[in-house]
Order: sequence, then structure tokens, then C-alpha cells
Amino acid sequence: MDISARKQAEDERALQRVELEHLARLNTLAELSGTLAHEINQPLATIMSNTEAAQRLLASPRPDLDELRSIMADILAADERADAVVKRLRAMLRRGPAMREPLELDALVAGVLDFMAGELRRRGVAPRIELGAPGARLWGDRVSLEQVLINLINNACDALAVRDAGMRRLVLRTRQEGAELCVEVCDNGAGLKAGAEEIFAPFFTTKTEGLGMGLAISRSIVQAHEGRISVRNDPAGGAVFELRFPAHRPAQGAVEAR
Repeated sequence: MDISARKQAEDERALQRVELEHLARLNTLAELSGTLAHEINQPLATIMSNTEAAQRLLASPRPDLDELRSIMADILAADERADAVVKRLRAMLRRGPAMREPLELDALVAGVLDFMAGELRRRGVAPRIELGAPGARLWGDRVSLEQVLINLINNACDALAVRDAGMRRLVLRTRQEGAELCVEVCDNGAGLKAGAEEIFAPFFTTKTEGLGMGLAISRSIVQAHEGRISVRNDPAGGAVFELRFPAHRPAQGAVEAR
């Protein structure tokens, strides 16, 4: 057997997967560009208005120091919010090999939902989060896993377009079952219009402008994390996407950085 040729082919496939994942992230960011601009502009506007208020207070003969402290706290919080959005954008724009680390599942899911809050408001979707895996971790690449969750949330929003704005429901649920961690993304939208396996096939899409690569890439990412992704119709209406990953267990005696 020609081991070098097989190794070269494996390396080429790995490189292609990285490039596809990067292109998918760019496509996702393009779809969310309006929301992301709002998420950055909002804290900047808060910083501006609070700075002007602080300047007016300082111009008075006896400025209210408690009010100034409150204003400075608001400015700091808005700055941290803008910084978090920019850091997340930079992380999603980077290309390169996966960077694996222990990730707390509940924090990962909550962070993605927070990132998508503006988009969900824009699309009239009411999200709910049910965190049931406190302290549980998986071993993975944060950006890639966030990409999977963002794609599933976007797909759920598309499916919810058939509902009136006040009736669009999205639930993100986590739990631990033995040695497995589970995430569910549930919506009360149109439900599956194709077979559960068919929708993960490359280039399959029900969207008029879709490329049909989002779910295929998502499954590739999940499988690269030794996980599984499945989908089913909810008897009450809508669809449920389920992700399962092996729980991360640090080596005995190992101390993890926090």
C-alpha cells in the first residue's frame, strides 16, 4: 500500500473541510450582517449618550458622584458588550485548524443564544433556554460548535416564517445522559418536508436561495467531535434537531485551567 499517497489524500480532504467550514461561516456572517451592525452600534450609542451625560454632570458646580459612578458602570458594560461582539466576529472570520479545549456546554449554548438575540428579535422569534447540564463539558473547537448552533437556529427561524410573529417559538435545551451530552434545538415551525437523512445531504435545500451546505457541514463538524446529529418532527408541530457529544472527562490527577 502507498501510505504516503493515502496520507496526502487525507490531508487534502481535511483542508477541503476547513475551507468549506470557513466559507460557511462567511455566508452566515453575511446573512447576519444587519443584526451584527446593530449589535455593535447599540453599545456605541450607549457609550456616546452616557459620556455626554457625564460631561453635563461634571460641568455642574456640585456633580452627583453616585450618578457619575452609575454612568461609568454603564459605559464599561457597553464597552464590554461591543468588545465581545467584535471578538466573536474575529473568531468566526479566522481560518485554520480547529483549536480543541474543554467547553462548558451550558455556557456555550447560552453564549450563542445571546449572540443571536438581535436576529431573533428582528425575526419575531421568542426564544427559551432550558439548561440542564451544569458544569458538564465537552472537548471541542468553540468556533466550529458555535457555527453549528447558529446554523440550526437560523434554520429554525426560516421554518418559523409560516407562523404569525407572536406565535414563533424556539427552545434550546441541554442535558447530560450518562457519558453523553445532549443539545436540542426545537421550533414550532413547518416541520420536516423531506427525509431525516436527506436534509443532511450536500446541496439539498428547501430554500429558494440556499446553497444546501449548511446542514452537511454541520454534520461534518459534529462527527469530527465524535458526536451525532439527528432530526425528527415534533408531534406537537415543528422540528427537533438533536446533537450528542461524549462528555469530556479530564485525565485523573490533571488540573484544568479555568
